[in-house]
Amino acid sequence: EVTNRANTPTPHMILYHFNFGWPLADEGTDILWQGTWHSMEGDKADKIFIEGNNFKKCSAPMASHRGTGEAVVAIDATADQSGTCTCGLYNEKLGLAVAMRFQKSQLPWLTNWQHWGIDEYVTGLEPGTNPPIGQARARKENQLIHLAPGESRTYDIEIELLEDKIRINELLKRTSP
Repeated sequence: EVTNRANTPTPHMILYHFNFGWPLADEGTDILWQGTWHSMEGDKADKIFIEGNNFKKCSAPMASHRGTGEAVVAIDATADQSGTCTCGLYNEKLGLAVAMRFQKSQLPWLTNWQHWGIDEYVTGLEPGTNPPIGQARARKENQLIHLAPGESRTYDIEIELLEDKIRINELLKRTSP
């Protein structure tokens, strides 16, 4: 829960960083989410989040991702009938998945950060109130949330580790287009 204890409206943006690494995130692991997306790099500069590339499967380690190399996509997450968005990872080799659920009304955006560096292999699934554009741009685009004095907001996120094939198949059905 976030509460504005100031006497004036306060800008508010939140992005929850959930970063997953090896062994769950490994070459061939499925990255699970639904929604419309746009590359944060811009379509011409991005080498991962482009139409026709399977960016929802963890790639082999990349020399270009060593150090600060990365790729980021902002996703307008798709919710089910109850307003819940579901995302996660599934490593078929391990028979292991992680599912994350959050409410579209609370956290309408999902960011997928991919960093496939050698010995630095990680991906992030990051629900948030906005795409990762910063307060200045959100203010300029009239997307910045302001909490009134005394106003509170609650954010609910559920994370579940799955080993049961039936539960994993349910997750795969919920996150497939």
